Amino acid sequence: MWKLLSLVLIGVVSGDPVKAMYRNFYGVGTTDLIDLTKMRCLLEKHYEFVFLQLFKDGQGDEIGLKNLALTENSSLYTELYVIPDPSKPAAKQLNDIVAFGKKNNYEFNFLWFQITDPLRWNSLKEKNVIFINQFAAAAKAQGIELGYFTNWYDYKQITDNSQKIQSRDIFYWNTLGSGPSAETANNVNDFRPFGPFKGDPFAKQYGIDEEECGLKVTKNVHYGDAVPLLSRPNLEYFVYVTPDTKSSADQQAEDLLNFGYKHCAEFLLLFLEITDPLRWKTNKQKNVDFINEFVDASESRAMRVGFYTSWYDYKVITNNSNQTTNDILFYWNTLGAGPNAETASNINDFRPFGPFKDLPALKQYGKGQQNRLRQ
Repeated sequence: MWKLLSLVLIGVVSGDPVKAMYRNFYGVGTTDLIDLTKMRCLLEKHYEFVFLQLFKDGQGDEIGLKNLALTENSSLYTELYVIPDPSKPAAKQLNDIVAFGKKNNYEFNFLWFQITDPLRWNSLKEKNVIFINQFAAAAKAQGIELGYFTNWYDYKQITDNSQKIQSRDIFYWNTLGSGPSAETANNVNDFRPFGPFKGDPFAKQYGIDEEECGLKVTKNVHYGDAVPLLSRPNLEYFVYVTPDTKSSADQQAEDLLNFGYKHCAEFLLLFLEITDPLRWKTNKQKNVDFINEFVDASESRAMRVGFYTSWYDYKVITNNSNQTTNDILFYWNTLGAGPNAETASNINDFRPFGPFKDLPALKQYGKGQQNRLRQ
């Protein structure tokens, strides 16, 4: 029995694997001290990253560093930001950040640089542009990449929407005020290009001054590649494949293998999705043949295949065939969508069907919400 801090099901749709591996990641930002109980609470609420303050006004943030030490070995991603003092030399502040990290046995290769709160900045906007570029140059000299945390209004007020600053990853904020009632949509669909930032944003802060797990937090969302999840410590992951039954099973297995190589990911086990009968052929024997071809093609490439299905889907698609050879089953059983339609969070309701005579590996007992999986 696995003991999991977190468990993630990642989907790959054959024919467009790159698009399918992108999704929203939700996180919180806080300057409060996170203890183990609060971190577990965040994980239980399915948050996946934390936005932590590392440096402000020339001083290292000891609380931020303690939070980093706690979360770095969990399944939470960490994003670190610094709040500069524009009245002091940029290079000196960057050197102080590096020294603060080394003193505590940390090296930083990426930091978010905050361009907010116009009253903190010089009234001469050109000087602000110079300061930002000096800080970026100092960071580059130390092997640190910068991203910018700002929004269109702050950037205009502070830099006059300058194009003289190099475009980088941008983490923007957009709220209607403070508290949960002032949140904007928890996605990046409202981003509009400004200044040098013409591409897609990295993340968005959509809520501020909220409380979560006993912490004062901001609410954040990152739309990005799910593949890096595969390298996170203490995170158990499973990959499922939604096949295109009208295309070559062998080619789809090859494409999946190459997609993994491209992202430095090796899929040793994947689940073939046998659901949604309308996606499949009306000739059930042809469906059985396709399934077996996909299994053979995948396993010849050292990718073991399990099946994600239910007794009903399997019956409709294959006529409950025993011609498929498989000993790893991930089955689903819900009464509908949403929390009220969950079945028991155990596998006691499993009944053998098709070739599946032994106990299943996994069950999905809730749908239409954040994935909730239980072995």
